Amino acid sequence: MVDATVPWWAIRKLHARWFLEGREVVKKGGFIPNRLLFNFYVKEWKENTNSRIVEVNSPFYGSCWYPRVSLSSSGVKNAIVNRIKMLLRLHQDEALGLISLKGEEFPLKGDLQPSTKMNIKVGHYGALRGSNKFLECDIGFVVGSYNLPPWDLRRNYCLLFPDEPKPKPKTKPKKRGEPYKFKHKSLERLQRHFTEKEMYHAFHRFRFLQNNRTIYAFCYVPEELKEETSYESIKDVESYVRSEKIKRGLKNVKVDIKKWMREEGIEKIWRKKLVEKLREKVGIGYLKARRKIKEAVERDPDLEIKWVSGGRGRPRKYVLLKAKHIKK
Repeated sequence: MVDATVPWWAIRKLHARWFLEGREVVKKGGFIPNRLLFNFYVKEWKENTNSRIVEVNSPFYGSCWYPRVSLSSSGVKNAIVNRIKMLLRLHQDEALGLISLKGEEFPLKGDLQPSTKMNIKVGHYGALRGSNKFLECDIGFVVGSYNLPPWDLRRNYCLLFPDEPKPKPKTKPKKRGEPYKFKHKSLERLQRHFTEKEMYHAFHRFRFLQNNRTIYAFCYVPEELKEETSYESIKDVESYVRSEKIKRGLKNVKVDIKKWMREEGIEKIWRKKLVEKLREKVGIGYLKARRKIKEAVERDPDLEIKWVSGGRGRPRKYVLLKAKHIKK
């Protein structure tokens, strides 16, 4: 019997029952005397402070809830993808796993796969129990918080308590970024139970008690998990990545702008887009990226910055590379 959340009292009770029933069978001659009835071995992992859960707070909601409705917003999803790309700079050669809401895991993988050398394993809530799919993953990302829709929760309540009156799943007013709460107390307790246990099992798919893992949570983190491993909450991902690079002695990768534009076949690129590319590749701040571009243009006569009008709106600053250097 193996389970991540089985309580200790249940193990003791089952062990006592099997032992007593087995002794009766032996007395009645059902087993050969002195034969081993069963091998009972328990190893309990209470905590592993070498593993870490890093909760990434939402810039939109002021919390880390990230419900399904927020992931349907392109602005929120792009913000999450960009933050994960920044974090991937710290884990280029490590096995990665991603758990999200059903239907969101593969689009997220498609957005993130070009930023890492390793294949990303994915899974979704509701299909994780007992799975060892992420056993070899050193780094985990959990994106989006699990939550049952009100009417699904009501259906579960009626199945569990058939003799009770059927409740109306009315919710209380909530602040932006917080999970909805039910006026019916039993429904609220049941919702909290389903959410807590599903999220708890999702994090435990990475087996962080047995092995040293780092899990980045773009979601709600149950309180029980915070007692089992090291936990921290961050809001500024760029500052976190920079500080981690300093701690690990990692150096920023240098990018030759002229060489990169030549290899990609880019003759003209909007400066703002080039800044974002530099931040993604090198791991530097916005102002530093702009300064690097300016220095490269001043140093290399084949590069120039020029205002270009697109026909509509105000002109934009573009970084231009002379056509003779473009790789055909």
